[in-house]
Amino acid sequence: MFPLFRLFRRQYRCRELLPDAQDTHCHLVPQVDDGIRSCADGLHLIGEMRACGLRGCICTPHISLRFPHNNPDTLREHFLRFAVQAAAEHPHFRLQLSAEYMLDERFPRLLRGGDLLPWPVPGDSRRHLLVEMPTGFIPAGWTDTLGDILSHGYIPVLAHPERYHRHLGAEDFRRLWQMGIRFQGNIGSLVGLYGAPARELCLRMLREKLYSRWGSDAHHPRAFRKLPLKS
Repeated sequence: MFPLFRLFRRQYRCRELLPDAQDTHCHLVPQVDDGIRSCADGLHLIGEMRACGLRGCICTPHISLRFPHNNPDTLREHFLRFAVQAAAEHPHFRLQLSAEYMLDERFPRLLRGGDLLPWPVPGDSRRHLLVEMPTGFIPAGWTDTLGDILSHGYIPVLAHPERYHRHLGAEDFRRLWQMGIRFQGNIGSLVGLYGAPARELCLRMLREKLYSRWGSDAHHPRAFRKLPLKS
């Protein structure tokens, strides 16, 4: 049965949140992390994206201690394999590869090494890096790590900041914005998919125009059915 609350919640047009018609955060590459498990599921998800009016997606698989085999070379291999099949079924849907970097113990070494997968931003030649933190705790020295990213010539983009509501508030994010940190919001947070507190913080940050871009953070083939997004 179709949940009644979905009939009355606000729907956002694709161009409102995604003016370039591109999902900026999605775990679409099969079998590399806790996202899409098969090529068929990935192709299905692309179909759902297209139904919402999207024309492309930035694939952002996790790079973290939890997935020790993920690095730019292995991810490019998996991405290219999937992209060939995706192009055959969805020839006008653009796929790009980036990554979502966890600010864990391994990250400083990766940053120093320099072999990273930047997060593309249309019309902006500066290098951006999509990063995240654990939702259950804030790692020690996390602001120093964000500063290190800036000093290495990248603009850190903190994924789904509203999900850190247990530890950080709008005032903290305003200070980070002034430091040069940018934010990517999860579309599902707008309707409480991550709980009411995350939704409240998300809406406040939206009103204060703290988000630079939005993404689905989709991990499964039918993720878009839960999002308040329409073409």
